[in-house]
Amino acid sequence: MPRRPRHTFAIERPVLKIVGRKSARAANKKGAIQAFKSWCRFAVEKTCREKPMRKIKKKVVSKRLLPQRLKTQPNPIDSLRYEFACKKLTLSQSLRSGKEKGQENRRQIQFGNYLIDTWFTSPYPPEVYAQSRFFVCEFCFVSIKTAAMAKRHQEKCCVKCPPGNEIYRQGNVSIFEVDGQKNKMYCLNLCLLTKLFLDHKTLFYDVEPFLFYIMTETDQDGCHFVGYFSKEKKSFMNCNVSCILILPTHQRKGYGQYLIDFSYLLTRRESKVGTPEKPLSALGSLGYQRYWDYTVLKHFSSKKHEQFQSIDDISTETGMTPDDIIAALQRNNLLRLNDGHYELHINQRDIEKQLAKIESKIQLRIDPTKLMWTPPSCSPVYMDTM
Repeated sequence: MPRRPRHTFAIERPVLKIVGRKSARAANKKGAIQAFKSWCRFAVEKTCREKPMRKIKKKVVSKRLLPQRLKTQPNPIDSLRYEFACKKLTLSQSLRSGKEKGQENRRQIQFGNYLIDTWFTSPYPPEVYAQSRFFVCEFCFVSIKTAAMAKRHQEKCCVKCPPGNEIYRQGNVSIFEVDGQKNKMYCLNLCLLTKLFLDHKTLFYDVEPFLFYIMTETDQDGCHFVGYFSKEKKSFMNCNVSCILILPTHQRKGYGQYLIDFSYLLTRRESKVGTPEKPLSALGSLGYQRYWDYTVLKHFSSKKHEQFQSIDDISTETGMTPDDIIAALQRNNLLRLNDGHYELHINQRDIEKQLAKIESKIQLRIDPTKLMWTPPSCSPVYMDTM
Protein backbone atom coordinates (compact mmCIF):
# COMPACT_ATOMS: atom_id res chain seq x y z
CA MET A 1 0.00 0.00 0.00
CA PRO A 2 1.22 3.54 -0.62
CA ARG A 3 2.55 5.42 2.33
CA ARG A 4 0.15 8.01 3.63
CA PRO A 5 1.27 11.63 4.00
CA ARG A 6 2.74 12.91 7.24
CA HIS A 7 -0.01 15.39 8.25
CA THR A 8 -3.06 13.25 7.36
CA PHE A 9 -5.30 11.69 9.94
CA ALA A 10 -8.03 9.07 9.82
CA ILE A 11 -11.60 9.74 10.89
CA GLU A 12 -12.85 6.84 12.99
CA ARG A 13 -16.20 5.10 12.61
CA PRO A 14 -18.13 6.68 15.49
CA VAL A 15 -17.68 10.10 14.00
CA LEU A 16 -18.74 8.81 10.64
CA LYS A 17 -21.82 7.35 12.17
CA ILE A 18 -22.67 10.61 13.92
CA VAL A 19 -22.06 12.63 10.80
CA GLY A 20 -23.70 10.11 8.52
CA ARG A 21 -26.93 9.78 10.48
CA LYS A 22 -30.06 11.45 9.29
CA SER A 23 -30.98 12.36 12.86
CA ALA A 24 -27.79 14.50 13.22
CA ARG A 25 -29.06 16.81 10.54
CA ALA A 26 -32.23 17.36 12.43
CA ALA A 27 -30.39 17.92 15.75
CA ASN A 28 -28.86 21.14 16.85
CA LYS A 29 -26.17 22.24 14.43
CA LYS A 30 -24.06 23.85 17.12
CA GLY A 31 -23.71 20.62 19.09
CA ALA A 32 -22.67 18.63 16.05
CA ILE A 33 -20.05 21.21 15.05
CA GLN A 34 -18.58 21.33 18.58
CA ALA A 35 -18.45 17.53 18.72
CA PHE A 36 -16.65 17.39 15.39
CA LYS A 37 -14.14 20.08 16.43
CA SER A 38 -13.36 18.31 19.70
CA TRP A 39 -12.81 15.03 17.94
CA CYS A 40 -10.51 16.66 15.38
CA ARG A 41 -8.40 18.20 18.14
CA PHE A 42 -8.18 14.80 19.87
CA ALA A 43 -7.14 13.05 16.64
CA VAL A 44 -4.43 15.60 15.89
CA GLU A 45 -2.94 15.30 19.40
CA LYS A 46 -2.96 11.52 19.12
CA THR A 47 -1.11 11.50 15.83
CA CYS A 48 1.46 13.97 17.14
CA ARG A 49 2.19 11.72 20.12
CA GLU A 50 2.69 8.69 17.90
CA LYS A 51 4.86 10.45 15.27
CA PRO A 52 6.38 13.70 16.38
CA MET A 53 6.94 16.22 13.63
CA ARG A 54 10.52 16.56 12.48
CA LYS A 55 12.10 19.94 12.71
CA ILE A 56 13.51 21.18 9.46
CA LYS A 57 17.00 22.37 9.84
CA LYS A 58 18.34 24.88 7.45
CA LYS A 59 21.55 23.86 5.88
CA VAL A 60 24.16 26.51 6.37
CA VAL A 61 26.75 26.46 3.67
CA SER A 62 30.04 27.76 4.87
CA LYS A 63 31.69 30.05 2.40
CA ARG A 64 35.20 28.88 1.95
CA LEU A 65 37.69 31.13 0.28
CA LEU A 66 39.10 29.59 -2.87
CA PRO A 67 42.81 29.79 -3.35
CA GLN A 68 43.72 32.75 -5.55
CA ARG A 69 45.37 31.83 -8.81
CA LEU A 70 48.40 33.70 -9.97
CA LYS A 71 47.97 35.84 -13.09
CA THR A 72 50.68 35.00 -15.61
CA GLN A 73 51.53 36.61 -18.95
CA PRO A 74 51.24 34.41 -22.07
CA ASN A 75 54.33 33.17 -23.78
CA PRO A 76 55.25 35.43 -26.74
CA ILE A 77 55.50 32.41 -29.02
CA ASP A 78 52.04 31.24 -27.94
CA SER A 79 50.58 34.70 -28.56
CA LEU A 80 52.08 34.76 -32.05
CA ARG A 81 50.67 31.32 -32.76
CA TYR A 82 47.26 32.49 -31.56
CA GLU A 83 47.32 35.57 -33.80
CA PHE A 84 48.44 33.50 -36.77
CA ALA A 85 45.65 30.96 -36.17
CA CYS A 86 43.06 33.76 -35.95
CA LYS A 87 44.25 35.32 -39.21
CA LYS A 88 44.28 31.93 -40.91
CA LEU A 89 40.74 31.23 -39.72
CA THR A 90 39.40 34.60 -40.91
CA LEU A 91 41.16 34.18 -44.26
CA SER A 92 39.73 30.72 -44.80
CA GLN A 93 36.25 31.96 -43.88
CA SER A 94 36.50 34.89 -46.27
CA LEU A 95 37.74 32.64 -49.08
CA ARG A 96 34.94 30.18 -48.42
CA SER A 97 32.31 32.91 -48.41
CA GLY A 98 33.79 34.46 -51.55
CA LYS A 99 33.79 31.09 -53.28
CA GLU A 100 30.18 30.45 -52.31
CA LYS A 101 29.22 33.93 -53.47
CA GLY A 102 31.06 33.42 -56.75
CA GLN A 103 29.26 30.13 -57.29
CA GLU A 104 25.93 31.83 -56.65
CA ASN A 105 26.67 34.62 -59.17
CA ARG A 106 28.28 32.28 -61.66
CA ARG A 107 26.75 32.19 -65.12
CA GLN A 108 27.34 30.13 -68.24
CA ILE A 109 26.70 31.10 -71.83
CA GLN A 110 26.11 28.77 -74.74
CA PHE A 111 28.09 30.41 -77.54
CA GLY A 112 27.84 28.31 -80.67
CA ASN A 113 29.23 24.88 -79.84
CA TYR A 114 30.98 26.12 -76.67
CA LEU A 115 29.67 26.30 -73.10
CA ILE A 116 31.70 29.12 -71.50
CA ASP A 117 31.94 30.09 -67.84
CA THR A 118 31.65 33.85 -67.39
CA TRP A 119 34.12 35.81 -65.25
CA PHE A 120 32.23 39.01 -64.43
CA THR A 121 28.73 40.46 -64.57
CA SER A 122 27.16 42.25 -67.51
CA PRO A 123 23.98 44.39 -67.72
CA TYR A 124 21.95 41.97 -69.80
CA PRO A 125 18.13 42.13 -69.55
CA PRO A 126 16.95 40.75 -66.16
CA GLU A 127 14.81 38.01 -67.67
CA VAL A 128 17.86 36.70 -69.54
CA TYR A 129 20.53 37.19 -66.87
CA ALA A 130 18.35 35.55 -64.20
CA GLN A 131 19.07 32.20 -65.85
CA SER A 132 22.12 30.24 -64.71
CA ARG A 133 22.76 29.45 -68.38
CA PHE A 134 21.62 31.56 -71.30
CA PHE A 135 22.41 31.62 -75.02
CA VAL A 136 24.29 34.12 -77.17
CA CYS A 137 24.23 33.95 -80.98
CA GLU A 138 27.78 33.56 -82.28
CA PHE A 139 27.05 35.66 -85.39
CA CYS A 140 24.89 38.61 -84.22
CA PHE A 141 25.55 38.36 -80.41
CA VAL A 142 21.86 38.53 -79.48
CA SER A 143 21.11 37.18 -75.98
CA ILE A 144 18.47 34.42 -75.83
CA LYS A 145 16.72 33.01 -72.77
CA THR A 146 15.95 29.35 -73.52
CA ALA A 147 17.22 26.57 -75.78
CA ALA A 148 14.00 26.44 -77.80
CA MET A 149 14.19 30.15 -78.53
CA ALA A 150 17.87 29.78 -79.46
CA LYS A 151 17.04 27.02 -81.91
CA ARG A 152 14.37 29.14 -83.60
CA HIS A 153 16.75 32.10 -83.76
CA GLN A 154 19.45 29.94 -85.33
CA GLU A 155 17.06 28.90 -88.08
CA LYS A 156 15.98 32.49 -88.81
CA CYS A 157 19.28 34.36 -88.29
CA CYS A 158 20.60 35.52 -91.64
CA VAL A 159 23.87 37.01 -90.30
CA LYS A 160 26.82 34.73 -91.11
CA CYS A 161 29.64 37.31 -91.00
CA PRO A 162 30.26 40.68 -89.30
CA PRO A 163 28.38 43.59 -90.95
CA GLY A 164 31.47 45.41 -92.23
CA ASN A 165 34.28 45.37 -94.76
CA GLU A 166 36.72 42.47 -94.83
CA ILE A 167 40.12 44.19 -94.83
CA TYR A 168 42.42 41.23 -94.11
CA ARG A 169 42.43 37.52 -94.92
CA GLN A 170 45.12 34.97 -94.22
CA GLY A 171 44.12 31.33 -94.54
CA ASN A 172 40.87 30.85 -92.66
CA VAL A 173 41.46 33.95 -90.48
CA SER A 174 39.64 37.12 -91.52
CA ILE A 175 39.40 40.58 -89.98
CA PHE A 176 36.41 42.87 -90.58
CA GLU A 177 36.14 46.59 -89.94
CA VAL A 178 32.74 47.52 -88.42
CA ASP A 179 31.62 51.11 -87.88
CA GLY A 180 29.85 51.64 -84.56
CA GLN A 181 27.74 54.43 -86.01
CA LYS A 182 26.40 52.32 -88.88
CA ASN A 183 25.92 49.06 -86.94
CA LYS A 184 25.01 50.27 -83.47
CA MET A 185 22.99 47.24 -82.27
CA TYR A 186 25.64 44.76 -83.38
CA CYS A 187 28.40 46.69 -81.56
CA LEU A 188 26.21 47.14 -78.47
CA ASN A 189 25.61 43.38 -78.17
CA LEU A 190 29.34 42.82 -78.64
CA CYS A 191 30.11 45.20 -75.75
CA LEU A 192 27.68 43.34 -73.49
CA LEU A 193 29.42 40.08 -74.34
CA THR A 194 32.82 41.67 -73.67
CA LYS A 195 31.76 42.79 -70.18
CA LEU A 196 31.39 39.13 -69.16
CA PHE A 197 35.17 38.68 -69.50
CA LEU A 198 36.64 42.16 -68.84
CA ASP A 199 36.12 43.81 -65.47
CA HIS A 200 37.33 47.29 -66.48
CA LYS A 201 35.05 47.45 -69.52
CA THR A 202 32.75 50.46 -68.93
CA LEU A 203 31.52 51.37 -72.42
CA PHE A 204 28.11 49.86 -73.22
CA TYR A 205 25.93 52.30 -75.13
CA ASP A 206 28.21 54.97 -76.62
CA VAL A 207 29.60 52.97 -79.55
CA GLU A 208 29.23 55.52 -82.34
CA PRO A 209 32.71 57.15 -82.03
CA PHE A 210 34.48 53.76 -82.34
CA LEU A 211 35.62 51.35 -85.01
CA PHE A 212 35.52 47.63 -84.26
CA TYR A 213 37.94 45.17 -85.87
CA ILE A 214 36.43 41.67 -85.64
CA MET A 215 38.64 38.60 -86.12
CA THR A 216 36.90 35.40 -87.24
CA GLU A 217 37.63 31.84 -88.31
CA THR A 218 35.84 30.97 -91.54
CA ASP A 219 34.37 27.58 -92.46
CA GLN A 220 31.37 26.31 -94.43
CA ASP A 221 28.92 27.44 -91.72
CA GLY A 222 30.11 31.05 -91.63
CA CYS A 223 32.59 33.36 -89.91
CA HIS A 224 32.93 32.31 -86.27
CA PHE A 225 33.89 34.99 -83.77
CA VAL A 226 37.36 34.69 -82.18
CA GLY A 227 38.16 38.15 -80.79
CA TYR A 228 38.23 41.83 -81.55
CA PHE A 229 39.69 45.20 -80.67
CA SER A 230 38.16 48.64 -80.88
CA LYS A 231 39.65 52.10 -81.25
CA GLU A 232 38.42 55.64 -81.44
CA LYS A 233 37.94 57.23 -84.84
CA LYS A 234 39.72 60.34 -83.63
CA SER A 235 41.91 59.92 -80.56
CA PHE A 236 43.54 62.90 -78.90
CA MET A 237 45.83 60.65 -76.82
CA ASN A 238 47.23 58.63 -79.76
CA CYS A 239 45.47 55.46 -78.57
CA ASN A 240 45.34 52.79 -81.25
CA VAL A 241 43.38 50.32 -79.07
CA SER A 242 40.54 51.09 -76.66
CA CYS A 243 39.50 47.55 -75.80
CA ILE A 244 40.80 44.14 -76.85
CA LEU A 245 39.36 40.69 -76.18
CA ILE A 246 40.02 37.09 -77.14
CA LEU A 247 37.34 34.59 -76.16
CA PRO A 248 38.48 32.07 -73.49
CA THR A 249 37.84 29.25 -75.98
CA HIS A 250 40.50 30.67 -78.33
CA GLN A 251 43.12 31.83 -75.87
CA ARG A 252 46.67 30.42 -75.82
CA LYS A 253 46.63 30.10 -79.61
CA GLY A 254 48.57 33.26 -80.44
CA TYR A 255 45.51 35.32 -81.40
CA GLY A 256 46.22 38.01 -78.80
CA GLN A 257 49.67 38.83 -80.23
CA TYR A 258 48.14 38.57 -83.69
CA LEU A 259 45.58 41.31 -82.96
CA ILE A 260 48.15 43.52 -81.21
CA ASP A 261 50.48 43.26 -84.21
CA PHE A 262 47.56 44.04 -86.52
CA SER A 263 46.67 47.19 -84.55
CA TYR A 264 50.24 48.48 -84.94
CA LEU A 265 50.16 47.57 -88.63
CA LEU A 266 47.19 49.94 -89.04
CA THR A 267 49.03 52.58 -87.03
CA ARG A 268 52.09 52.36 -89.29
CA ARG A 269 49.87 52.48 -92.37
CA GLU A 270 48.44 55.76 -91.05
CA SER A 271 52.00 57.09 -90.49
CA LYS A 272 51.31 57.59 -86.79
CA VAL A 273 52.44 56.27 -83.42
CA GLY A 274 50.06 54.67 -80.96
CA THR A 275 49.64 52.99 -77.61
CA PRO A 276 46.78 51.08 -75.96
CA GLU A 277 44.35 52.87 -73.71
CA LYS A 278 45.22 52.59 -70.02
CA PRO A 279 44.64 50.86 -67.66
CA LEU A 280 45.29 47.43 -69.10
CA SER A 281 44.06 44.18 -67.63
CA ALA A 282 46.55 41.65 -66.28
CA LEU A 283 46.44 39.52 -69.43
CA GLY A 284 46.54 42.59 -71.66
CA SER A 285 49.58 44.01 -69.88
CA LEU A 286 51.52 40.76 -70.29
CA GLY A 287 50.60 40.53 -73.96
CA TYR A 288 51.67 44.09 -74.76
CA GLN A 289 54.96 43.82 -72.86
CA ARG A 290 55.80 40.68 -74.79
CA TYR A 291 55.00 42.41 -78.09
CA TRP A 292 57.00 45.55 -77.26
CA ASP A 293 60.06 43.52 -76.23
CA TYR A 294 59.88 41.45 -79.40
CA THR A 295 59.48 44.52 -81.65
CA VAL A 296 62.41 46.41 -80.11
CA LEU A 297 64.72 43.39 -80.22
CA LYS A 298 63.73 42.64 -83.80
CA HIS A 299 64.42 46.26 -84.77
CA PHE A 300 68.02 46.04 -83.53
CA SER A 301 68.65 42.60 -84.99
CA SER A 302 67.24 43.30 -88.46
CA LYS A 303 69.89 45.88 -89.41
CA LYS A 304 73.22 47.10 -88.15
CA HIS A 305 73.03 49.43 -85.21
CA GLU A 306 73.66 53.04 -86.12
CA GLN A 307 75.86 54.99 -83.80
CA PHE A 308 73.56 58.00 -83.38
CA GLN A 309 70.13 56.36 -83.56
CA SER A 310 67.51 58.11 -81.42
CA ILE A 311 64.34 56.98 -79.72
CA ASP A 312 62.27 59.00 -82.20
CA ASP A 313 63.78 57.05 -85.10
CA ILE A 314 62.76 53.76 -83.49
CA SER A 315 59.28 55.17 -82.81
CA THR A 316 58.81 56.17 -86.44
CA GLU A 317 59.76 52.73 -87.76
CA THR A 318 57.83 50.62 -85.23
CA GLY A 319 54.76 52.79 -84.61
CA MET A 320 55.34 52.62 -80.83
CA THR A 321 55.38 55.66 -78.56
CA PRO A 322 58.71 56.73 -77.02
CA ASP A 323 57.49 55.82 -73.53
CA ASP A 324 56.75 52.23 -74.55
CA ILE A 325 60.12 51.96 -76.31
CA ILE A 326 62.03 53.21 -73.26
CA ALA A 327 60.18 50.78 -71.00
CA ALA A 328 61.04 47.88 -73.35
CA LEU A 329 64.72 48.93 -73.49
CA GLN A 330 64.93 49.05 -69.70
CA ARG A 331 63.33 45.62 -69.31
CA ASN A 332 65.95 44.13 -71.65
CA ASN A 333 68.93 46.07 -70.15
CA LEU A 334 69.60 47.93 -73.41
CA LEU A 335 69.34 51.41 -71.92
CA ARG A 336 71.89 52.40 -69.28
CA LEU A 337 72.83 55.58 -67.43
CA ASN A 338 76.36 56.84 -68.05
CA ASP A 339 77.61 60.14 -66.56
CA GLY A 340 74.08 61.48 -66.23
CA HIS A 341 73.15 60.53 -69.80
CA TYR A 342 71.26 57.50 -71.07
CA GLU A 343 73.02 55.43 -73.71
CA LEU A 344 72.07 52.38 -75.77
CA HIS A 345 74.25 49.33 -75.19
CA ILE A 346 73.65 46.79 -77.93
CA ASN A 347 75.02 43.27 -77.78
CA GLN A 348 74.01 41.28 -80.83
CA ARG A 349 74.57 37.90 -79.21
CA ASP A 350 72.30 38.67 -76.27
CA ILE A 351 69.67 40.13 -78.58
CA GLU A 352 69.68 37.06 -80.83
CA LYS A 353 69.32 34.74 -77.82
CA GLN A 354 66.38 36.67 -76.41
CA LEU A 355 64.80 37.03 -79.83
CA ALA A 356 65.07 33.29 -80.53
CA LYS A 357 63.44 32.55 -77.18
CA ILE A 358 60.49 34.81 -77.98
CA GLU A 359 60.09 33.63 -81.57
CA SER A 360 59.86 30.01 -80.44
CA LYS A 361 56.55 30.88 -78.73
CA ILE A 362 55.01 32.83 -81.62
CA GLN A 363 52.35 30.76 -83.40
CA LEU A 364 50.87 33.25 -85.90
CA ARG A 365 52.45 36.09 -87.84
CA ILE A 366 50.87 39.03 -89.65
CA ASP A 367 51.49 39.34 -93.39
CA PRO A 368 51.39 43.11 -94.22
CA THR A 369 50.94 42.41 -97.94
CA LYS A 370 47.46 40.95 -97.35
CA LEU A 371 46.06 44.08 -95.76
CA MET A 372 43.53 45.72 -98.13
CA TRP A 373 42.78 48.93 -96.29
CA THR A 374 43.12 52.69 -96.62
CA PRO A 375 42.98 55.01 -93.58
CA PRO A 376 39.47 56.44 -93.10
CA SER A 377 38.91 60.15 -93.48
CA CYS A 378 38.52 62.09 -90.28
CA SER A 379 34.78 62.21 -89.77
CA PRO A 380 33.26 64.37 -87.03
CA VAL A 381 32.89 62.68 -83.68
CA TYR A 382 29.69 63.41 -81.79
CA MET A 383 30.19 63.73 -78.06
CA ASP A 384 27.64 64.46 -75.34
CA THR A 385 28.10 67.90 -73.83
CA MET A 386 26.89 68.98 -70.43
